[in-house]
Amino acid sequence: MDIKDINIALLEKCNFLLMVFDNNNQLSYLSQRWSELNVAAKKVPTIESLYGCCTTESKDLLQQQILALKSQHNELDQFDIELTLATDYSIKLNCCLHSVQQNQHQYIVLVFNQHFAQVSSVISNNELQTIIENAGEVLKVGYWQFDCITNQLFWTDEIYTIHGVSPSNYSPQLDTAINFYHEDDKSKITDAIEQALACGQEWSCIKLRVVDDDLQERIVISSGNVSRDLNGEITKLYGIFQDISGNEKIALERDFLVTALKETTVGMVIADKDKRVIWVNGSFERITGYPLNQVEGKKLGSILQGEKTDANTIEQLKIHLKKGIPITTRILNYTQNGDPYWNELAISPIFRDGKVAYYFAVQNDVTKEINIEHKLIALNTSLEQRIQARTQELSSLNKELEKQANIDPLTGCLNRRTLYRTLSDELLKTQNKNTYISLLMLDIDHFKAINDNYGHEAGDLSLKELTNTLRALTRKHDFVFRLGGEEFLIIMPNTNKAEAKQAAERIKNTINQHKVFYRNKNISFTVSIGLLTHDGSISLQNSLKYVDDYLYEAKTKGRNRIVD
Repeated sequence: MDIKDINIALLEKCNFLLMVFDNNNQLSYLSQRWSELNVAAKKVPTIESLYGCCTTESKDLLQQQILALKSQHNELDQFDIELTLATDYSIKLNCCLHSVQQNQHQYIVLVFNQHFAQVSSVISNNELQTIIENAGEVLKVGYWQFDCITNQLFWTDEIYTIHGVSPSNYSPQLDTAINFYHEDDKSKITDAIEQALACGQEWSCIKLRVVDDDLQERIVISSGNVSRDLNGEITKLYGIFQDISGNEKIALERDFLVTALKETTVGMVIADKDKRVIWVNGSFERITGYPLNQVEGKKLGSILQGEKTDANTIEQLKIHLKKGIPITTRILNYTQNGDPYWNELAISPIFRDGKVAYYFAVQNDVTKEINIEHKLIALNTSLEQRIQARTQELSSLNKELEKQANIDPLTGCLNRRTLYRTLSDELLKTQNKNTYISLLMLDIDHFKAINDNYGHEAGDLSLKELTNTLRALTRKHDFVFRLGGEEFLIIMPNTNKAEAKQAAERIKNTINQHKVFYRNKNISFTVSIGLLTHDGSISLQNSLKYVDDYLYEAKTKGRNRIVD
């Protein structure tokens, strides 16, 4: 790769320690200054080997930062790590990560220094200014310099941007620049500057709030130091600014997520859109026996599945992942040692711009639970059979209850609960068979008078005997419904108008002659009937409306009659 394109040469002049890794985690570049620490390219050929040089805490932090960089593709906050370079020698370094895209290749640039704001004192001030200004393009930081002799303050473009101003509308002065800081933070920076000017004390990574003219607040990190002349007098004050306001929320969310992933006892896996592993947590390594460096860039199916892994389960996984649908299942996997274990696996796709960008998987070793389940199944076969028999009994009872729920408790007729489903089915059958269906809607005339004169018990008895008459005069495949009160509906499939009218006349005449014997009294009543016949082309709602209209017409014309 071309070093000039990412200003690596400029950074080296600042005595930064540099490492560049390609998208396959292979070392692409190692700066010369590493040789001063006895670190050669063969010691860190891959990112994994760099992890091996870190202390445990530093390894976890570096892995998290690189994972975040790969997923976000932007710069992250600085952080401190400790490298063990020999059995008796370790060094603490400040690190900053940067992602560089070049010729369709992604590179990770790691910039190390024992102090991020420290630069070599042997470089001339003008050269230093040029170096830091150009380095800002990579690190997204701004450089400032104050001349103690001329009282001139210099800002790079990044500093202007951070303060929300431009060189055309603002000329930086030390006293006015202080006014950009949040009222609660002014003392932090003024104290740091006063200490630097008084005794040459540098400051590092002070977090400050900068407020621009639009009252927009930004969070920055400030580091600074002094330059001296040959007599040791302080001549210049300089420093570096980094705007981290955009990263603050991301950092909090990332820290929470990383902590959760690290602390959990279940295995966690993050894979790219091609299902190749990017990261696994420690619990995954414990469950499977595979460390990250052995599975990174590989598909877990080819590693964890074995000869007894269920083919149907594998196929279901493939189908769901291909469609971008989450799936939870149990699958037989194998550890690095070849030991089988039952894996309760949940995989969810993560979408970016409508396309799958990553897969997030959670796995848990449920071998003990599965083994217990198998033992219980083997020991309780007879119990299972009894449960099955009881279940069937309950199912039959539920069906009977369902049936009872569809029956009018007083008359035993079907009730409204099943009317629409039954009528809808019969209308469809009528259309398919190219035949006719008839509906009879009937109502007891002056039913209120029966209740008023003889009591509700007599009214109920009249409804029951009417129901018995309707059942006696209809066919087995006809349906008799009580719609409510004294109103009934008869559905007569495969019945033309003449047949339906004949049946209606028979019902009307029979009821006219029938007497209800109640408490030594004979109660008689008549019915009005509405009749509708059609070929199934009239909708369910209109069928009920029309036959109801005909019943109403029969009532208004004097009752005890049929209207069709």
